[in-house]
Amino acid sequence: MGVKKYREDKKLTQTYIADVLNVKSATVSKYESNQIEPNIDTLKKYSEIFEVTLEELLKYEEMFFNIVMIRKG
Repeated sequence: MGVKKYREDKKLTQTYIADVLNVKSATVSKYESNQIEPNIDTLKKYSEIFEVTLEELLKYEEMFFNIVMIRKG
């Protein structure tokens, strides 16, 4: 999931994100590795943390997903 790039750009830890989202660090890791998908409320919180609109976050996610799928071929 592209939220990892946003998190790294903001120099935030998975632990910090987990605390804000009120989830375990392992859950954040699973979001970032596409093992599970965050719900809409979690995506809204992510957009607040990263100071981007939900639309920007979702566009980035879609772009990231398309790049991954192209690489997997």
